[in-house]
Amino acid sequence: MKNAKKAGATDKVYDYILHKIQNHEWTTGEKVMTENELCLELDVSRVAVRQAIGRLVTMGLLEQKQGAGTFVRKVDSETYL
Repeated sequence: MKNAKKAGATDKVYDYILHKIQNHEWTTGEKVMTENELCLELDVSRVAVRQAIGRLVTMGLLEQKQGAGTFVRKVDSETYL
């Protein structure tokens, strides 16, 4: 049951960030909220936030820069081909 709860929290963060990008609330090059801000905003653990961000980084939608934060990457058709 604990893993299902964690997966649900990760999906919640993933959906939230994806929604912000799709609706152009967060644009290319923009820094996204910090892990702590996302935890407070969505009432989830840092593990869930890290997993969701990791998934979005793997998809090419976000980019993490050490010491600077997480940023929205330029998204175009090549990202998905």
